[in-house]
Amino acid sequence: MPPTKSRRATPGSVAKPSLRNPQPAQIASLSAPYSTVILSLRYYFYNSSSTNRATAMVTVKFSELREAYEFASFNGSVDTSAFVDLDTGEIYLVSDEMGEYQEIPDDIEESDRYLGVPAKNELDLGRNLVFSFAEKHLPSDYDNVVDYFRRRGGYAKFRRLLENRDVLDAWYQFENEATETRLKEWCEDNEIQVSFEKTSA
Repeated sequence: MPPTKSRRATPGSVAKPSLRNPQPAQIASLSAPYSTVILSLRYYFYNSSSTNRATAMVTVKFSELREAYEFASFNGSVDTSAFVDLDTGEIYLVSDEMGEYQEIPDDIEESDRYLGVPAKNELDLGRNLVFSFAEKHLPSDYDNVVDYFRRRGGYAKFRRLLENRDVLDAWYQFENEATETRLKEWCEDNEIQVSFEKTSA
């Protein structure tokens, strides 16, 4: 049997440090090529989970996403928010004062695993959408509509105008189509796939 080779450095040679579990002091003492390799490996393994997540597009039900959007857009005295789990597609509705609808992860606001669902104004679906509708369907009332929103109670006044002009249903359809379009665009921008429930004939 041939003799076992020793790992001990011979005189005049430099022993290469082990790359297994290097300590900061070891990294600092390494030559540039070795330290670069170690840091590169650390970066690779640290980001491997994020890379895998990016290559696997998560799927959410559009009906649940729409509900989460409405929840996050709730305009009241209670703070509400919603998040999509980018690993599972599960949607969480969060509110400190209304109780929890489900068990909420402790790191939901810090981890990049969870993405906040945008509220109405974040998708430009607030007063600007109202102005777009008025310009198209109520051109003679446009200036009045703009004036409504210079003060509090603008939406209530706008709704009364819609009822008086008999265009309330047209507004609901306009708003629904715009919301669906913006949410789809948001999902596409964040690499989220949307599924729609089939309706029975």
